[in-house]
Amino acid sequence: MADESNDLKVVIPNDLDYKFRDFFNVNASATEVVIEMGNVHRSVKNEAVLRDRVVFSVPGAIQLKDALNSALAEVERQIREAAENNKV
Repeated sequence: MADESNDLKVVIPNDLDYKFRDFFNVNASATEVVIEMGNVHRSVKNEAVLRDRVVFSVPGAIQLKDALNSALAEVERQIREAAENNKV
């Protein structure tokens, strides 16, 4: 029987770009979840540009939601712990 492991080797290139976004929009249907992200113009008032559109399957979007919730809960725990340790 073939190895049915869910392990996935991810290769991260050294020159991976970081993209900073000012806003996002989420649209969900029964078959997919679309996240659009963009930037507000610094020089043109009240204008923004959509820069990225990422389409997830519903199971993939749920996995993303769970991963974000877990990561944010850990950050909140660390912030609370640091605040408690700095109390005089």
